[in-house]
Amino acid sequence: METISQHANMKKVTDLLRGLYKQYHYSPKAWRELRELVEILNIKIWKPANLGGTRWLPHIEKALNTLMRDYTPVLTHMENTIETRSASADMLGRARQYTQLLFVGLVQDILQVLSWVKTELLDTVQESLRKRFKDVETPCESSR
Repeated sequence: METISQHANMKKVTDLLRGLYKQYHYSPKAWRELRELVEILNIKIWKPANLGGTRWLPHIEKALNTLMRDYTPVLTHMENTIETRSASADMLGRARQYTQLLFVGLVQDILQVLSWVKTELLDTVQESLRKRFKDVETPCESSR
């Protein structure tokens, strides 16, 4: 997983996700505009997730899922912001990073597989440890 997180394109994706989080977390105006848009479209939206935390995989996976789920309203809001030029240069730069979305979809698929493999591996290791501890406990109990 460290290899994935260090890849140049993945760094661009994490920058995009952090930018979206910061845009809607620290700008009440942007969040209000987006909420008004989704009310007009009659859909529900999740607030972009923060990438911070001790476990990288669940945080990035949640942020990617949120982005892909809410792609249409967020993109519409960003395009509207670009057209009206009612945003800062930073925000406009973040909005233009949406060209990364195909790569984001690929990364999302890879992370889903990694998450599944991690879960399966942990289950296998735990079952193996249970068997080994059971085997170790049985001879100790019979010697008492």
